[in-house]
Amino acid sequence: MFPHWVFSQKQKEVAKPYPRFQISTGYGMIYMINDRIGEKYSDGWKAGVNYNIHLSGIHYLSVGIGYEANRHLLAGYFTKENNQYEFERVPDEYDDNELSLQYLDFPVLYKLHPRGPAALNIGFFTGYLLDSKSKYKLDGLDITEHTPVENKFRWGMLAEAEFLLFSAKNRFRPTIGTGLQYQPSRHLKNAHSFNPFLMYFKLGLAIR
Repeated sequence: MFPHWVFSQKQKEVAKPYPRFQISTGYGMIYMINDRIGEKYSDGWKAGVNYNIHLSGIHYLSVGIGYEANRHLLAGYFTKENNQYEFERVPDEYDDNELSLQYLDFPVLYKLHPRGPAALNIGFFTGYLLDSKSKYKLDGLDITEHTPVENKFRWGMLAEAEFLLFSAKNRFRPTIGTGLQYQPSRHLKNAHSFNPFLMYFKLGLAIR
């Protein structure tokens, strides 16, 4: 009986519930799929808060709200003329063109938390475009202007692996992780631009 009791106690200690709240920030590189203009460099920064709902056993539902800022150094920009939206190559006289897109996102994830510090997240997100700007140099002057993106709403899929640090007895535990995020939704209704694929690392804090 004694060995069985010890084994049961160890099981209970290992299978600690996942913390309810998570605050995280991440940074990574963006690969622009189906881009016909040609990119030089793209990166993305994101931050968010998630609430983890325990479903049963090792299964959780994680819902959250987040902010994401993407920067694309490329030879294309969004235009609107006669109520027609397009994604076109910038004029030759534009130098160092940079496209900036900022979103408010709402992720919904299935979280799998087996015994130990690791967890896997997979799910989808919806988002709303908060701001879109184009920056470039023209005749030596730095110019920033609004760039018209037709579809303000977006959606996509994401997958993450994350790890809790330090003892499960701590109320606050740092987290590290990595993730993949893909946006198949279109920026324009009747014209093509690009589909961003974000690969990122993240740091955060889990609160029990």
